[in-house]
Amino acid sequence: MLDIQRIVQLMQTHQVARQRDLVGVCLTEIQALQQRLGVVFPASYCQFLHICGRSAGLLSPWVALYFDDLLEIRDEFHLHLDALTAPIELSPELLVIAQAEAVFDFIYCDGSDDPPVYRINFQTEQSFFSCNAPAFSLYLESLVEASDRDNWLDDLTTDETYAVT
Repeated sequence: MLDIQRIVQLMQTHQVARQRDLVGVCLTEIQALQQRLGVVFPASYCQFLHICGRSAGLLSPWVALYFDDLLEIRDEFHLHLDALTAPIELSPELLVIAQAEAVFDFIYCDGSDDPPVYRINFQTEQSFFSCNAPAFSLYLESLVEASDRDNWLDDLTTDETYAVT
């Protein structure tokens, strides 16, 4: 299960977000979206949305993963699916939770509290699914670590576009 306080502490340690940077989603909004999508979100995912589903500082600035992005990234996901020459049959329990260009991360809302996170990359010739993390909580931890402000800024300075002289 997701230990959200540990995640918040990890964000502070990695200089990704301070407590005041976290903006969550009220439970009634989460329930309304679940009803609209016809799924019940896993408990760990609901915790994430409730604490930092609208903003979490510098958490993964290159990925659309917040509550207000969910319907848009779902639509984008289906556009990519429709463009495939060989159709893929998907479970109605699939919930797309993140997008970076043509790479999408998703979970299955199948009653698990902390489900695995899967990925499909539409940038390759043959799109395929792979397991990205064995649990949403571990996926979130890795996003926090990848968003570490020190590492992120190091990446920027090595790019000649952002070279510091």
